[in-house]
Amino acid sequence: MGPDKAVVKARVGGRRQWAWTVAWLFGAAILLGYALPSGSWSELGRVLSGVPFQGVMLLLALNVLIPFTAALRGRSLIGAATGGLSWPSLAGYRLAAGAVSFITPGPQIGGEPLLVLWLVRRHGLAAEQAIAAVALDRGIELALNFGVLAWGLSVLIGWRTSRIAVPPLAPYGLVLMALLPLLYGLALRRGNRPLSCLASLCRRAPHPWRDLLIRSERFAGTLCRQRPAAIGAALVFSVVHWGFLMAEFWFVFFLVGRSLTAPELLIVLGITRCAFLTPLPGGVGALEAALVIAAGVLAFPPVMALAAAALIRARDFLVAATGLALAARYSRVGATRAAPGPSTSETRYDAELPD
Repeated sequence: MGPDKAVVKARVGGRRQWAWTVAWLFGAAILLGYALPSGSWSELGRVLSGVPFQGVMLLLALNVLIPFTAALRGRSLIGAATGGLSWPSLAGYRLAAGAVSFITPGPQIGGEPLLVLWLVRRHGLAAEQAIAAVALDRGIELALNFGVLAWGLSVLIGWRTSRIAVPPLAPYGLVLMALLPLLYGLALRRGNRPLSCLASLCRRAPHPWRDLLIRSERFAGTLCRQRPAAIGAALVFSVVHWGFLMAEFWFVFFLVGRSLTAPELLIVLGITRCAFLTPLPGGVGALEAALVIAAGVLAFPPVMALAAAALIRARDFLVAATGLALAARYSRVGATRAAPGPSTSETRYDAELPD
């Protein structure tokens, strides 16, 4: 490619990026405009001023525990692959990767490549080992996310005061999406390699990437077959992690004066989970609009929803700032030990798995 063509390509890419940025900002502005007029600023200030300081400190403490519960799930998988990894280190990686995902346009994804990179450079994992562990971890997380979303929408469909037209088949589709990662794990355990079969059909794909995918899926299959206890532990830790998330969400609304019942909590979680499936970074505008919609469904003042959104956004700012600071630190520090070379056979994977 000549220099002129490279310059033209760079300019076109830059214009597209600016166009997407303007579109995201415009969408966020529309959603914020829908949510913010729902309560006056004076009422919002009155509700927030009534939040006790001790409650805010307890909320912060709860948010400190959440990344560690998520790290337990990842540690069970990575530990099964490599023999162990420091729990605080993995919690820091998860927090940093989550912050990158939070500011990345898309449905809360984007930090996983960095997590793989840190595991390879800083802890000596082979690329396929890191990819397999992170992919299994993310698959379990997505399965529970879609499961909670389907549960919340199912409760919403039967809610007596709901005016939201939810397609009756929507929960079934979400249940199917929740089952896909689990069905994929069962396929790996039986020795099947669906992605490798698809990759073998893509003859135009670059060979290094295709080979890395095949090796990663092979190693993931070995983990599923030889370490079912680690997969089960990851599922248990995921349930514990979601328990903390639900407790945090309930406590946020409790602080602003609304004690949600279990069905109400599921409805609010189901509606707000939809907000994070939008391409807006951090669900900006979408979360606020979703909370106002939830307030209308559950018949409580929209100002309470806006106050809850303010607390959630304050939490998001602190967590994202901490995570980005950690991400910058991890990116500056070099490798701690050399990563092993890529393996070429499933027998080698079997030998490398710790007893």
